[in-house]
Amino acid sequence: MKENKNILLEHLFAHLEGIVAIPILTLLDQKISNFSITIENKSLNELCSSIGASEGYLNVAIHTLSSLGIIKKIKYKKEVKFEVSNYGRKYLKKSKKLLFYRKINLELNNIVTSNFSDSSIEEYHSKINPILSEIKNEQKSLFLSNDEVQKRIAYHIEGVLLAPLLIYNNYSILNKNLVSSNIEIIKSILSINPNYNDEFIEYFNKRSKSYGVTSSYQPIYSNLDKLIFRNSIENMLYKRDKENNEIHVNRKLNIWGSGGAHKTYFKKIDEMIIDIFNQPIESQPLGVADMGCGDGMFLIHLYNLIKNKTLRGEKIKKHPLHLIGADLNKEALESAKKNLDSREIICDFIISDISNPEKYKKDLNDKFNLDIKDLLHVRSFLDHNRIYKDVPIHPEATKISSSCAYAHKGEKVSSNLIISNLIDHLSNWKKSIEKHGLILLELHGVPLKLASENKMKTPTTAYESTHGFSDQYIVEYEVFIKCAEIANIERVKKYTKLYPDDKLTTVSLNLFK
Repeated sequence: MKENKNILLEHLFAHLEGIVAIPILTLLDQKISNFSITIENKSLNELCSSIGASEGYLNVAIHTLSSLGIIKKIKYKKEVKFEVSNYGRKYLKKSKKLLFYRKINLELNNIVTSNFSDSSIEEYHSKINPILSEIKNEQKSLFLSNDEVQKRIAYHIEGVLLAPLLIYNNYSILNKNLVSSNIEIIKSILSINPNYNDEFIEYFNKRSKSYGVTSSYQPIYSNLDKLIFRNSIENMLYKRDKENNEIHVNRKLNIWGSGGAHKTYFKKIDEMIIDIFNQPIESQPLGVADMGCGDGMFLIHLYNLIKNKTLRGEKIKKHPLHLIGADLNKEALESAKKNLDSREIICDFIISDISNPEKYKKDLNDKFNLDIKDLLHVRSFLDHNRIYKDVPIHPEATKISSSCAYAHKGEKVSSNLIISNLIDHLSNWKKSIEKHGLILLELHGVPLKLASENKMKTPTTAYESTHGFSDQYIVEYEVFIKCAEIANIERVKKYTKLYPDDKLTTVSLNLFK
């Protein structure tokens, strides 16, 4: 059973790969004739010049395909040149099977931007049903080949087709008829796999939140042409709608998807929290501040844990626990307030930005008479989403390198600049966390060579792609720790936990002081 679940987990990771890879491949096929020949022995600058692309976002696209093992980056003197790998040639030979994406691209975008309205799912059904037989025939030929490359392509196609249906069935108020129709489509597609059994549907349905974060960025992937070839960045990443909501990502879906991940890490976080709030009262923090609190469910969990399982909980009437929910997104704060109010948990809320700890410190003092140093700080999957600013290259940054791809408003950003920026960011938080600490749950990239060699063993391809295209800056775990050390932030090593392991780390949990 364990072996089967490992296979299904790889299957799920391949689904997430498909959501980001297929839009890239179909766009490049459309925009660049003889893509595999055009890219050969070209540097990024040469390729951008020849096809008229944005250097920053084309670099992210190429990095996505490199993470899949389709493209190789070869160091040539002081430049990096590209070539299609043997694995990539096998993949690209079957790329025509991906062209169905052009027929459903708009519908996929509409599903996410309408927040999974019934009408958007109905439109998707009407678009997909006429082409389903053809897609299933293509899938059958991919599986019958008994070739690992073709099987992975089949999984990629499944990911694109099934993600919106799996999410709809678990995301919001449901139309039973649509749920039933979704299940029929899901089963008909999955059952093409010769190894199919009923456990497939149960497995993917239970993990529908795993698709949430990647799918929340569908507006970017449906508009890649604008980012890569027209560089209309202001119309996507930094523009807001009439209600001041982001248009490049469905933030509600993103929070829903990432919120599901917390449960995976609760056990280790609980250990830290219990130790901290079992100290003598005079040594304990006044409370907990969650920067990037999202829907508030993490704060609810922490409050109940402290109340029911610690010394502080036994004395909570005499020593109340101050809770702070901070977020830059007003919609998230409204959701968090509703969730904590419904459970009669007292919490103060504040609009704040992780990139500006000094203002956060001032606002906590002015609005709630709290010293930022007197709080235990918690953050989950947020530091990579700091607002980028240029800083001088740190002398130590030149000794560290990341293999991830970075962009800011269409411009390519070097590894040295991102590392310097991260050192500066962590240094700015040093004084605020040194008394009681920062529990930090963070997302990481995987070194490119490792990612391409460990096919379907990690979700890093999807994570690095979505974050690269949305001007976010994840780095490998080893790089993150080196930056923390340079910033003079101490890691309490006994609490460190890496997921899935210390080789292919995509998520880390640490207590820093």
